[in-house]
Amino acid sequence: MTADTRTARERLGTWLRIGLRAVLHVLCLPFPPSAPRVLLWHSLDRSGSPTSLRPELFAEQIAWMARKGYDTWPASRYVEALAGNERFPERLVVLTFDDGYANVLERGLPALSEHGFSATVFLVTGAVGRTPRWATSDPRRTNERILTWRQAERAVGHGLEFESHTHSHPVLAEQPDERIREELARSRRELERRGLGRGRIIAWPYGDYEARVGALAGEEGYVAGFLDDFYWPLRRNPDLFRLNRIPVNPDLGVFGIAFSLGRGVELWSWLRSRARPALSVTRRARARPRPG
Repeated sequence: MTADTRTARERLGTWLRIGLRAVLHVLCLPFPPSAPRVLLWHSLDRSGSPTSLRPELFAEQIAWMARKGYDTWPASRYVEALAGNERFPERLVVLTFDDGYANVLERGLPALSEHGFSATVFLVTGAVGRTPRWATSDPRRTNERILTWRQAERAVGHGLEFESHTHSHPVLAEQPDERIREELARSRRELERRGLGRGRIIAWPYGDYEARVGALAGEEGYVAGFLDDFYWPLRRNPDLFRLNRIPVNPDLGVFGIAFSLGRGVELWSWLRSRARPALSVTRRARARPRPG
């Protein structure tokens, strides 16, 4: 198979997946989602990395949500409501960013502020002010660094909150208990010391989770944890340490937001679970580490 043929097939496969999502979205329009959506971005840049989104597209997505009348809560408020079995507003969305790239403040915060939206940044406290080690494997994104403490402190007054993404971004399930405790405790201490919050919520690095890690997080004072994907069995968020999020697909443009906020994404998740029965909620990143 030539490179051109492979590229053509990949492009066709992408369009078929987009088309299927569009069909599912239309079919499910009459039905409300099972729970408010939590969306996930990483870096706002033009590198073309799988976890990057063009800043101008992000601004369009935020403007679309504002036009449709969506309201935003920070992740901490959302977790509090889940724990208290509160009723949610009809059009509620939680906006989250993993890692803590400076470009989220430089290129994303203006769009959020324009529409009065809040968001939560899950920060890797040990990478503050530096180019993260997990991004160096992708040469397209080596110029994007993590924000500084001073930037984070200023951003708190502009609708952003900061929560934990651990201290050094390891695959926690591969670590001994002592190392896991240190990652969790050190991240919390840094956030508290800087006046950025209590660090009671975590986004699991690489989306990797297992019950042992969740139990240790609870012992270290955490009350909830977010995955990095949407899972059908967890569509109503029955477990505060395995809360669904939807990574915003850069290939879907503004439609990606509409799809993510509708019921179609749940059917899409169910179809994926049928097609890949070996996929479990507990995922390991050992074989092929992913940005997280």
